[in-house]
Parts: sequence; C-alpha cells; structure tokens
Amino acid sequence: MPDKKLEQLNAAVNVKTTDLLYGTQFDPNTNSHKSRKFSVDQVRGNTPFVNVIDMGAKGDGTTDDTATFQAAIDIGKPVYVPQSIAFYKINSPLQVKRDDVFIFGDGIYLSDIRYYGASGSLLFNPNYQTIGYQRFHIEKLRLWSGLGGSTNPIVDLRCLKYSTVRNCWIHGNNSNWVGTCVRMAGHNNGGNNWIDGTYNLIEGNHFQLCGIGVDIQEDANSSITMRNRSQPSALPGVGYRYGSSFLGYPNHITSIDDSCEFPGKVKTGFEINSNATNIMIIHPRCESMLYGIRSTDSSARATVIGGYYSGSEITNGLPNNVVNDGGVLNDYSGSHNSATCKLQVSFDGTGTGPALAIDRGMNVSGITKNATGDYTISFTGTLPSNPIINGLAQNAGLQIKSTTTSSITLLTVNSAGTPTDSSRITIQVN
Repeated sequence: MPDKKLEQLNAAVNVKTTDLLYGTQFDPNTNSHKSRKFSVDQVRGNTPFVNVIDMGAKGDGTTDDTATFQAAIDIGKPVYVPQSIAFYKINSPLQVKRDDVFIFGDGIYLSDIRYYGASGSLLFNPNYQTIGYQRFHIEKLRLWSGLGGSTNPIVDLRCLKYSTVRNCWIHGNNSNWVGTCVRMAGHNNGGNNWIDGTYNLIEGNHFQLCGIGVDIQEDANSSITMRNRSQPSALPGVGYRYGSSFLGYPNHITSIDDSCEFPGKVKTGFEINSNATNIMIIHPRCESMLYGIRSTDSSARATVIGGYYSGSEITNGLPNNVVNDGGVLNDYSGSHNSATCKLQVSFDGTGTGPALAIDRGMNVSGITKNATGDYTISFTGTLPSNPIINGLAQNAGLQIKSTTTSSITLLTVNSAGTPTDSSRITIQVN
C-alpha cells in the first residue's frame, strides 16, 4: 500500500483492513511511548472493544482516570481494563446511561480500579428514577471503594436488569468499610410506574470489608446469586440480605452455593426481611456467624435446602443457625442432602453436672455428663437412621457408645483405654 495520510484512508480504494501502519503507543509498564504497528481497523475504530489505556488512562495510581473511563463507557463498545503499572484512580462515579455496557479486565489481582469519591457509587445508573437500562456486565475486576470516604454501594444495579457481576473482588477500605458491595433493586417512580431491576446474575465474586455483601431489594425479582463468598466486617453484618424495612418485595430469588464467613461473628449469613417471598437458598455455607439463616418478618417466605453451618453460636440452649423470628422458613436439608450437617457441637468435657460448657453448636438441646469421660448429647431434631458421626477429643481417644434418634452417647479414653475427661470435644453428625 502506498503512503497515505490518515484522513485519506477511508477514501483509499485499495486499503485492506489488515494493512499495517506505524505509530507510537503509551506503555504503562515502562511509563513511556513505544513504536508499534496498528491495523487500519484499529485506526478507523473498528476494533470489537475499547482499551482504556489506548483511550489515555494512566493507571499509575495518581492520575485521575475518571474522564477516560467514562468516555470509554459512552462509546458503546465493550471496555477492556488491562493490567496497569499501579491501579486506576477514579474520583467520581462512573455512570451507566445506556444498554449493553460491558467492562472486563485481566483478573482480580491485575485489573485494579479504586474509587476515591467522597460519596456516590463507583458504578451506577444516574437515571434510575426515570429510566431503566439492560445488559450491564462487569467481569474479572478488582473494585475498591471507601478510599475517599464514600459508604455507598460500590456497584449499584438499581434499574439495571439482565445484568451480571462475575468473578470480581469487590471490597471497602480497612479504615472505611462500605455499606454494600452490590445492590440490586428497582424503583417506584411515584404510584404505579415501576422500573424494575430483574433477571440479574451475581456469580463467583468475593465481597469484603462491607456491612452487606449483596443487598437484594424492591423489584429485583427472578435473580440468582451463586458461588459467591461474602465476608461482612461491619454492621449490620449481613452476607446476603433479601428485603429490608424500607425497601421490600423482592421475590423469586435463588442462592446456590453461596458462602458467608467472618471470625468476629458479626451477625447473619442470609437475612430474609419484609415481604421477601419465594426465596430459595440452596446449599449455603455459613461459618462463624451469629446467625446462619434468619427470617425477621412475618411476611417473609423462604426455603433452605442443604447447607453447612460451622460455628453458629448457641444462646440459652437454642440453636441459632436457622432462626425464624416471625416468617415462614422451611428447612428441607435432611431430605434433600444426605451429606448435610445435622448436628455440630464443641464443648469442654471437664465440666461438671448436667450442663457442660458448650463453646459452639448447632441443633443441640443439651449435654449430660454420665461419668468420667462419658457424655450424652441430645438434639432438637431427629437423626437419620444411619448417621455419619465424626468426632475428635483433645488428648484422648473418642468412642461412640450408642445412638438413638435424638441422642448420642460417647466415651473419651486415654492411651490405656481408661475413661478420662477431655478439655475439648468436637462432634459433627451428617
């Protein structure tokens, strides 16, 4: 191809889209411009996506890249956020003002976007009160907020339906925990004019340093969360919340293999609140939470199938792993998953009397010490006919003496086979 000026390319009859041109491009890894070849397609803007580095983003952790990111989003093509020399600094909210916004990166440890705004969300629909948009997608990004003082939801999906948040690490700052990592909701624009935020998918994400991992509110119906890990570390301390006192009515929400954990036992793994109906929670994993699953409203309706609960505390002898404070919460764990944990308890076997010091437990109604090293554990429910019992005693061997449909009697012995008290006994029944 003969030499042409850029403005002549569209008029050149014999130009192929694969023909190469020479130019320079900024390399964030070396903080310098380098010579490279560009195809005619790239020069004309016919590439299938927009690279924020090509658009002028620095990603150096100092320069404000907000305007560049917003321009890339507004072009109308998928936005690629490559690894940078530090991270991309965003000082004001990025606005989703059209259908079909797709932002993707190289991975949660590589494509790092940090929000320094004093308020507002990192990503949101500014027109949610009047207009809803469709097909907003983000994937393989690290989204960090709270650095400038904002406690608003990091990703706000209000009135954004058919949307996905997948394989992202979304979290607040150590010194300023955000309120919510991802919020899904519709909006009632006065009277009967509802703008919905339905049919969303939240999958494979890690939520951290927040008050609520995923907040599912009014008219965010028929949405799915699956294989997410939520670690709330501030009040209200909820991994997944369905409805609230001020925004209710989410329904037909399904959670599959979602987990919630925090060593500080902040509060609740899964919370079903006002008028949340047809909530299906399948195989949840709740570790070190005050409540594993909690229903707090008389109008709430949820079904729990299977699950694993570890470290749920016992208060006044009542198990709090599944708590119903007024709503209808059906527990089908026993009939749907034979591997589901039916009972778990950890206690100090050196105590005296019928009431031993229980450290933590699930579905336990009481423990009786029959003699040295001899204990009977009673539960609130009915055991399966052939239970799988796993146990461990500190500095002692553990033997199962007998089982009934409502109790297990066990014996802890020393190396000579003589019954002895153990300072820590842990039992799990499946």
